[in-house]
Amino acid sequence: KLVFPTKTFDGVFAMYSLIHIPEGDVPDALLGINRVLKPGGYVYLALQEPRHRMQKDGFYPVVYNRKINMFINLITEKEMTAYLRKAGFKIIEVSRRAPHVETEYPFTKLFIVAQKKR
Repeated sequence: KLVFPTKTFDGVFAMYSLIHIPEGDVPDALLGINRVLKPGGYVYLALQEPRHRMQKDGFYPVVYNRKINMFINLITEKEMTAYLRKAGFKIIEVSRRAPHVETEYPFTKLFIVAQKKR
């Protein structure tokens, strides 16, 4: 829950944060981001996308400390863009890159820029 007043920010930068909440909570999180953005404001999302159908949400060893597991919500571009549109955003840009094998989780890195509708 964002405790900021409505229409406070020109932009929100969510760098690998939404990946740590269950997918069922993502729509409410995006509505919260929409609420605190000014009309025309932007959101930048960095996400983890499954590289194949066998990869699922779950607890994965932390890259820098394999003794600790962390919840990772894997979400596809199709799913996230649908959530964003439903929350009142238009998609501006989508890009992705492969993971750095030694230093990152083995999922595709998905980046989305969206704008709050005016």
